[in-house]
Amino acid sequence: MIMASSVISYKGKGFWVSDSLLEVFLYYMDQPIKANLDKHKVDKDFEWLRKMQDDNQIFIQGFSPGAIGFDFEDILNDPRKKEVFRGILAEIREVFLNKAEEISIEELNTIEALKDEEAVLWESPLKTNSLLKLAERIMLIVEGKLTTHPVDTSTADFY
Repeated sequence: MIMASSVISYKGKGFWVSDSLLEVFLYYMDQPIKANLDKHKVDKDFEWLRKMQDDNQIFIQGFSPGAIGFDFEDILNDPRKKEVFRGILAEIREVFLNKAEEISIEELNTIEALKDEEAVLWESPLKTNSLLKLAERIMLIVEGKLTTHPVDTSTADFY
């Protein structure tokens, strides 16, 4: 199992997850974010989403090991932001449901190559189900239904 290194949490509930899995997740999250930004180009209320996109690019490139996350304080306390974020999670879930059972080593290493010299190449494929589990846990946070605490490292089992 890959060691969990980042905590995803909100209001005392959360879980640990590996940066590698989060980076792949954020890579696939980019397209739904772009689509939402294209839809709302001139809307100043979507600066938060532009910031998320910028932050995600930093995370994907490995510049924030152990500190990958979401600004849930901001997102979940604004009904419009929460709804947009929920929609992005639903879109990414559909992407994962329509993918093959595994994401190939080649595809994973294409994502990993975005790190340049910091890249640690994947040696085995990733079960798409791992990304679905991650999407579901993040949705549980959004819905206020997550019951695990971030100190419980057993919640890191996505693989």
